[in-house]
Amino acid sequence: MSEAEVFVRLSFQATKKLDVVRSLPLARFVAALFCNYTRVAAFSSLLVDEGLLPLLITMMESHTVDEGMAPSTEALANLSINRKNRREIAASGIALRLPTLFDRGSPSVRAFSLLIMGNLLSSTSTFHDKVATDEIVANILDNLLDIRHAKQFNAVAYCLYQLSLLEASCEVQ
Repeated sequence: MSEAEVFVRLSFQATKKLDVVRSLPLARFVAALFCNYTRVAAFSSLLVDEGLLPLLITMMESHTVDEGMAPSTEALANLSINRKNRREIAASGIALRLPTLFDRGSPSVRAFSLLIMGNLLSSTSTFHDKVATDEIVANILDNLLDIRHAKQFNAVAYCLYQLSLLEASCEVQ
């Protein structure tokens, strides 16, 4: 195990002792710290194995302001790039939270949420029934396909592309 991996593990163990639910500044710090770690591909599986998903979801649900949600949502999007992590991300219940993130998040949070969805959809047909419901796709087409927010618009295009690859996905009308 490398020194960097030991440091990531120690960081994770230390954050378990912090009350990130009650303190927005602390949650922002922890979310930003782990968001930075998720940008390093070598740490992606390690972070999921250490149990980062429940912590990120707890912070997203506890702090509905953008400063609390954005780094956690970005971290989840980064983790969802790794094919090995997608099953655990889907099992975490994120699909049930996507409509809420689409509705209350900033364009940045919505873009990261759409990237999570697109990455889950890229795993053949495994997660299509969980994330590509008619309600979610209708919401994406009706409310999120907005050219004024470039990252969000591109993330919608990515999701639509992933939907188009599998005939078994919900119909896009």
